[in-house]
Amino acid sequence: MNLMLEQFLHDSPNLIRCPSRTCDNAISFSGKVKKSPRPLCAQPDSLESYTPVSCTCGASFCFNCHIPNHDPAPCEVVRHSQTKVKNMLLFVLLKSKYRIFRSLTHINSYMN
Repeated sequence: MNLMLEQFLHDSPNLIRCPSRTCDNAISFSGKVKKSPRPLCAQPDSLESYTPVSCTCGASFCFNCHIPNHDPAPCEVVRHSQTKVKNMLLFVLLKSKYRIFRSLTHINSYMN
């Protein structure tokens, strides 16, 4: 997308770009939208915590946080869960690399 269109989407609180990688559509929402520098949803007990929208490309996602359909969970709960899963995967990956390195070091010490 060109720079002017990106700026227009950024400045329009009721208009966002479809988060699908293969789609350049813009989705408008006529309800109340909480706009912030980063997508941040209201508190879990708020009615704004999940705002489902669909694009003509078939993508279904939350207008507030741009995360794929996560009904009935509030956006903050989903975002927190995604962060925990990413951290856990990183820990497992680093632990696996350490074990492989340790095994290779052990094997190398016997070969020399």
